[in-house]
Amino acid sequence: MAPRTRSNRIEMLAREKLLASGQIFNTTGFAALPDELYLEIISHFPAYPIPCGNQSVNIQAVRDRHLTLFALSQTCRSLRPAFLRYLWQRIEVYDGMETGKGQLHRNYRRGANKRYAEELVRQLEVVTVREPSLARHVNFMNVLVTDYSIDTVLVELARCMALFPNLHTLQVNFRLGGMRLSNPNPFKDYQYPTIKRAYVCPISTIVLSACPGVRIVSPMTWHESSWWSRSIFTTALRYCPALEVLGPFLFEKPSYLGISKKLPELREIYLLPLLLRSGPEFVSDISELHHLRIINILTHPYQHGYTYDTLAVSVTLQEVRQWVQWAKGILSRRAQDAEDDQAPRKVVVHYEKKAPDTHLVDVH
Repeated sequence: MAPRTRSNRIEMLAREKLLASGQIFNTTGFAALPDELYLEIISHFPAYPIPCGNQSVNIQAVRDRHLTLFALSQTCRSLRPAFLRYLWQRIEVYDGMETGKGQLHRNYRRGANKRYAEELVRQLEVVTVREPSLARHVNFMNVLVTDYSIDTVLVELARCMALFPNLHTLQVNFRLGGMRLSNPNPFKDYQYPTIKRAYVCPISTIVLSACPGVRIVSPMTWHESSWWSRSIFTTALRYCPALEVLGPFLFEKPSYLGISKKLPELREIYLLPLLLRSGPEFVSDISELHHLRIINILTHPYQHGYTYDTLAVSVTLQEVRQWVQWAKGILSRRAQDAEDDQAPRKVVVHYEKKAPDTHLVDVH
């Protein structure tokens, strides 16, 4: 509050008189716009993509969005509740993020990433301790957890996530630098029934054990040559019976045995060349997925540990055509079996350097 000087004493007295009378401030201009227009304005500021997929992230634009929301929430009493809600819609910690203690940069020395942990704990404290009313606004969590004080940070993260009644989307990356957790799964004692979308790395899959209602499970990034361990798929099969969309993981033929019984609600699936080249043996199980609507075929060059996929042999046009015909055949048979369900079915082919091709399936 400004000091009471002669120059502003009259103004402050007038303001106090208006407050005492119950009159409303800012009844015209920007501060008087409806929330729908504020939301439209905010939508033009790009947020951090969830999932990252194969997208490159414009960190500067993401920082501008956060700083703009923060500034607007501090502008006046009328704008504060409107923009504070959008400011705390996301709990985010990522490389390049601007914090009160400087920008977050990756440090390869063990235990040297203290700022990441401090920023995550700070945000969790704000919405659960300092201002608990903000917890209901949290819809997205996009966090990078490093090796610094990892056991303590994960325990606090698991506890706070249970306090967010409207949290529906999770993107979690654990970058532990080879460290082992003292508690193999600090999330196992909690349940997060509101989470519907989870984008994970091989280590952060432990959170899936507390997300029984999750509908989408996928790797958080696709654009790097990376190894998505079988444990991701195994965890999804074990803990996510309501799964509807399954992302591009490394599957082997034995993994698909019984998939139609374990994931009966599956409606969209991503397949890699490594599996598609293994032959038609696994077709029968996928054909039994009664709700399957979309089959995504990825032709990107992937390398999984010491197992080479398309890095060794590029995907040919003839292979793509063969896979598309196979996928359309599956979806067409499913459409004939469910005559009362005329929802569109399609095969989408994803390429590394050009837009996807979409092939609609004739259901008549």
